[in-house]
Formats: sequence, C-alpha cells, structure tokens
Amino acid sequence: MARKIIQLNTSFSFKIYTSTSEFPSNWNDFSANNIFFSKEYLHILEVSSPNNISSNFIGLFQNEKLVGVALTQFNNLSLVNSYGERDNCIKNKIQIINMFDEKFFRMWEFYLASCESAFKWGDQVVYQFQLTKNYMSTPNTRDYIYK
Repeated sequence: MARKIIQLNTSFSFKIYTSTSEFPSNWNDFSANNIFFSKEYLHILEVSSPNNISSNFIGLFQNEKLVGVALTQFNNLSLVNSYGERDNCIKNKIQIINMFDEKFFRMWEFYLASCESAFKWGDQVVYQFQLTKNYMSTPNTRDYIYK
C-alpha cells in the first residue's frame, strides 16, 4: 500500500511504496540509464527476496516529477536460523584443515559463530588480550603492529 506523499518546504516531496505494483506509470522514465532502478529489476528483487527481508521503495519528486529513487530493506534476523556459512564450513572441515590446520579451523568456526550471533542478537563486543609470562616483555599498546 503506497503511503501518502510527504510534502517538504521545498519543491521536493517523496512517496514510500511497499510494492513495485504501486509505482507510477512513468517510473522507468527516470531509470532509463540505470537498470538497477528500473521497475522490472526492483520487481525481481521484491519477489525473490527471502521471507525475512521486506523492501520499501522511495520515489523523490520535484514538482510532481520523479527525480530520485531509493531502496530500503528490512532484514528480520529473528527469522534466520543460520546464515549457512558456518554450516558450509563444518561440512568442509577436512578440506579446510588440509589447506590450513586445526587451529585455523577452530578460529574460523568461532569467528563465523560470533558473526551469526552478532547479527541475530544485534550487538557484539570484541576484546583482544595479549598474554605473556612477563608483563614487561610487551609494550603497553599494540602500536608496534601497525608500523
């Protein structure tokens, strides 16, 4: 359902569309030089998106003429069980270990799990520790890494 046109204190206004079927008939006049803004391309994007992604299309108008287009997508991560990369990683464990080693595989699996968790729960904090037997053997900062 198209939302009402929002009038700004200029000659510009915008309209938010929830479906490409709501686009004005002259939508492709604006997108003639860019296929990624065409009604056909945006329709394919709309109907082929996963169930957890909803799209809104924004038309920017100047004096009632379409002069700009924007796409917004909402990704509902609570509907995603797994992003699949971690699952693929585990399925290919032997190949990955042969290419690198067991330690690399454990770190990579942990990295993918933490990314999945961060996306699912919406936040992540990363701490880095540098452990040594003698605290005087390493500098207080890690600036030496970037030189």
